[in-house]
Amino acid sequence: MPPVRNIVPGQSAKFSFTPFELRVLAGILDVPPNNAYWVDSADANAGDQPNRGTRDQPFSTINWAMSNANSPLTASRGDVLLVGPRHVETITVAGGTALTRAGASVVGLAYGDLRPTITLTTATTATLLVNGANILLTNFNITLNGIDALAGPLAVQAAGFRFLNNRVLCADVTNQATLAMLTTAAADRLTVKGNVFTGSADAGMTAAIRLVGGAEIEIEDNLFIGAYGSGNGAIENITTAVAWLTIHRNRINNLTAANTKAITAVAGTTGIISENKMQILAGVAPITAAGMSWVGQNYYANAVATAGTLI
Repeated sequence: MPPVRNIVPGQSAKFSFTPFELRVLAGILDVPPNNAYWVDSADANAGDQPNRGTRDQPFSTINWAMSNANSPLTASRGDVLLVGPRHVETITVAGGTALTRAGASVVGLAYGDLRPTITLTTATTATLLVNGANILLTNFNITLNGIDALAGPLAVQAAGFRFLNNRVLCADVTNQATLAMLTTAAADRLTVKGNVFTGSADAGMTAAIRLVGGAEIEIEDNLFIGAYGSGNGAIENITTAVAWLTIHRNRINNLTAANTKAITAVAGTTGIISENKMQILAGVAPITAAGMSWVGQNYYANAVATAGTLI
């Protein structure tokens, strides 16, 4: 069957759009979608075959639609994958879901807890792999506490990835991901914006985002709550410098007792850190980033219920 074209609000009861969903489609996509396809694992008519992907016969998995050679999605055409609110995708191995089709947008429908869910579990090496360029993933609930010590579950290994308006559950009393997002030097022009990375105060996380190289990376308007490493912080750059990193308007709460850091970067990394609000529990230097410009309005507090200090 041909792909769905000319998306019409309320076209069927099964996938009618709420006002929020319409704002997501209008505000997130840079251009009208060339071809739109559907995914909903809860639909009895779902299946991973080339003739699926319509509203009435959706695909079963994001992975098949985005990475199978027989999928009708076409690289660099601006295709959109609309994912139903009931959809659940479980990843148990490295690359268990691979976002391969360059230029595609994967858009979750509904709001809050009703958004589609991606769960990583079973193996500490399980990953949602981004290996296609210029891909968007937006409006999902992503759970990383299905197994302890996930090593780098959101694996970004291609340029131009946009990770927008998602909620990432990183830790609970039993299981804590070591990292949430791990990049390689290929992750140029990564944008991480408007997300919530949240977890418990239980020790086990090192950082929410670990950057290893890349250029023109933007981390903006996110909320980070978790028990990150005392010398690491929520946002960490190690090993390889980033050429022009922007860390802007984030709120960071490091719950680890006696922690001293919210943001760390290697000395060779360049860029701007501005307008961030940071809670640490010890020390007076929440940022380590000798090569970056701290251009102002960064505040931190080193004890709960104390006024922020400008740095």
